[in-house]
Amino acid sequence: MYKTETHLHTAEVSRCSKLRADEMVKCYHEAGYKTIIVTDHFSFRYMNSLGDIPWEDKITIFFHGFYKAREAAKQFNMNVLMAAEITFPHINNDYLAYGVTKEFFVSCPNLFQEGLEAFYKKAKEHNVLVVQAHPYRDGKCFPTPQYVDGIEVYNSNPRHNDYNEKAENFAGENNLYCLAGSDAHRLEDLALSGILTKIEIKSSNEFIEIIKSGQYELMKE
Repeated sequence: MYKTETHLHTAEVSRCSKLRADEMVKCYHEAGYKTIIVTDHFSFRYMNSLGDIPWEDKITIFFHGFYKAREAAKQFNMNVLMAAEITFPHINNDYLAYGVTKEFFVSCPNLFQEGLEAFYKKAKEHNVLVVQAHPYRDGKCFPTPQYVDGIEVYNSNPRHNDYNEKAENFAGENNLYCLAGSDAHRLEDLALSGILTKIEIKSSNEFIEIIKSGQYELMKE
């Protein structure tokens, strides 16, 4: 079975992360993972912090952690896929978007102003899979099933109470896809969960098709 990490953050982009992309890749290789998905934080605060530069240049900077991880993975023959953890203004929730590309984000200069509903509609038009991350985290988040395809039902980050059982029950009740991820920011977070598949996942499209087909198992501690 092949191990895939669905949720991690690089220090190059996510300022809450303590590990560079190359460190992440090396650790996941040592833990036996074949594929990792970089899901750096994509928020209004982060994008605004990049200053008064064109939106396209901001998107290029946002992809920096992914590019670094992909380059580092070559020596280990690993696959690195691009995704994002999106946070909209005035909403505590976080949304994992799988299948996003630089071109997709460049075409969304008003993403934060337009909000979650408009983003989800655009995601459906571009085969982007939207999964709500840790929908009950610390009692401050709430599920929005009408705007997602799936739920992160198991998040193994040790510094939060994610009410994983509650999230899994909610996904089942609403017929949503289920994901598990380490939400890795620090060394102690790495390689604690993810998904298992019989085939190696080499692209975002393959990942999305596998999730939609249900041909995977959740990895839990």
